[in-house]
Amino acid sequence: GGIELKASGGPQWTVGLWFWNGYPVGAAPETGELLRCGTGGDGGRVSIGGSREAAGKLMVTFPGGSKSGLRAVGLREWHHLAVVGNREEVTIFLDGIPELEFRQPGGTSPAVWRIGGSGGAAPFQGKIDELTWHPRSLAARELRALVGSIPGH
Repeated sequence: GGIELKASGGPQWTVGLWFWNGYPVGAAPETGELLRCGTGGDGGRVSIGGSREAAGKLMVTFPGGSKSGLRAVGLREWHHLAVVGNREEVTIFLDGIPELEFRQPGGTSPAVWRIGGSGGAAPFQGKIDELTWHPRSLAARELRALVGSIPGH
């Protein structure tokens, strides 16, 4: 399942998407994978936690570790996810607000992104819309403006 996005690598980049989770949190060890970077198991991934850990919160798994977000994403609600890379620093934004940060050795954008689950991970059961790729790091104010342009956010 899922779709593949091929992008040019570089030291700064942003991938964004809107998502709507339709799978009950806690019904499985992981609610669903939103995106994965790299090929095979060599990259990072962003998912929604389930019964195993971080129920309903964003989780990021990357070479050398994992982290969980603080805010839960509601069932059947639209949310905006942005992953912003600036050399070795990666920040994950949820609805225009920084949620998670980590370091990415090498400091370049992955050339391949899988959207919606792949490689044996929990497939995302919901809706994904308006997938975007930018060959630069969008600033927090730009992301807030993007999310703020949608009624209800």
